[in-house]
Amino acid sequence: MDAAVMKDLFPEPEALRQVDEKGQLPDDYRNSVMRKLRQKSDARSCFECSERNPTWCSVSFGVYLCLHCSGEHRRKGVHISYVRSVEMDKFYPDQLVQMACGGNSKAWNFFQSFGMGKLSDSGRKVDYSSKMALKYKADLEKLMKATCAAMDVPERGAEPEATAAAAAGGAQATAATPEAVEPVPAPAKWQVGQRVQYKDKVSGTWKWGSVTHCKPLKVDYSARDEVRESPSSKVLDATAQRAMAFAPAPAAAAAAAA
Repeated sequence: MDAAVMKDLFPEPEALRQVDEKGQLPDDYRNSVMRKLRQKSDARSCFECSERNPTWCSVSFGVYLCLHCSGEHRRKGVHISYVRSVEMDKFYPDQLVQMACGGNSKAWNFFQSFGMGKLSDSGRKVDYSSKMALKYKADLEKLMKATCAAMDVPERGAEPEATAAAAAGGAQATAATPEAVEPVPAPAKWQVGQRVQYKDKVSGTWKWGSVTHCKPLKVDYSARDEVRESPSSKVLDATAQRAMAFAPAPAAAAAAAA
């Protein structure tokens, strides 16, 4: 990604770290970035059809969609195409960066070279389950992660400052009261659309997928024996997944113990 372009879109990268308690960006900031992105000529028409001024997008592929085509993408499932409204829905920092890394023109050119998309000679619709589509989506996500790292945007769910402060506070408390009881960890908050990794039973390799159900946890519409939030995260088996999804909040657990 052109550094100058990213500098123009995100002149103050620290703004990407100003999120709410759910880790999502303020609407005003989303609007300011989306306004710049949608001023590009390729973003003024739907990726799939000729409809003008699309107000929806597929974060998975970084493209802009009209209302009708956004519905078509939604029916494919969030594991294929994760759809958002550019004007109404909340965005996480990585999702906004992924839209900046993508764009209709970039996707049109890629799929056109494989005879797919509205600009191809055949006009054949993009097969979003094809190897080429999966490669495009994976490459876009890889570029997004590299761009986030370059701008010091933490991965979703990571809170470096809070974590460091908690660690320092914990160390002080331990030194003062050696026999202090370790607090019960808060349960994980699985969210539909959240990107996680799961271990494929057939190949034994780790693959990326999207959370489609929270209770019980399902990734790409299936229960997974082993999942993890990132390659460096702890692996959670089925028992651990249930415990994290249904564990009581720390205050409730403490009251029950008393």
